[in-house]
Amino acid sequence: MRIKVLRLSKVWLLGVVLFHLSNLPTLGQEATVFMSNHDLDETLSNLLFQIDKNGFSYMTTYTKRSRPTHSGTFSGKVHIIAFEDRHHEKMIACEPTLALEYPFKIIAWKDEDEIYVAYTNPIFYKRRYQMKTCDKFIQDLNKRLIRLFNDAARKK
Repeated sequence: MRIKVLRLSKVWLLGVVLFHLSNLPTLGQEATVFMSNHDLDETLSNLLFQIDKNGFSYMTTYTKRSRPTHSGTFSGKVHIIAFEDRHHEKMIACEPTLALEYPFKIIAWKDEDEIYVAYTNPIFYKRRYQMKTCDKFIQDLNKRLIRLFNDAARKK
């Protein structure tokens, strides 16, 4: 799995980079990772507010805990926010297999002194489900998710 860590000042490059990467082969789920300028609680609160503001519907939040093992070193909580697109019928009309992505999820966690937020980028749905159509829907969904993360993570 490839993970891209972006600072908010470089977010505008995301669309260009992902457009070019969309023609490359992938071995799994592509994650886009942002760093937040807020503490974890404020980041989670901002995400919930922005979910509603950007045309999504909040479903639930749950937490998973990790402990370091011989294969990994992260120890802490990962907060998972499940949400859906209010226009899910458009998505399913484009490609029924996209329903496998529901509910959408955002994860947030603290690692040392940094707060990270991640989601699966919809640009990769096209390749994952071998879609021939739905470009406009996927691009619109991607723009709304980027806006959601930008607005939730930046300092006002």
